[in-house]
Amino acid sequence: MVKVPPNISLIVIFPSLAFIAMLARMRPPEFPAALGIIRAVSRQTFDEGLLNQLEYEKENAKFKTVDELLKSGETWEVIS
Repeated sequence: MVKVPPNISLIVIFPSLAFIAMLARMRPPEFPAALGIIRAVSRQTFDEGLLNQLEYEKENAKFKTVDELLKSGETWEVIS
């Protein structure tokens, strides 16, 4: 087993998910702790997905304003 001095950093770029999982499971004292595992994933972010969903709902909404909703006849009256 190779002992890595604590003042040495190791940066590895490897696209395999199995390798990334192996890095995540490494634990001291046998191995240096992986402080962060970064990988590139090509898909929309949470923010982009949320904004796309809001835009879609705005475009396909039955009512565009609150006034349209209230004047549509699809309201109810609360009687106490």
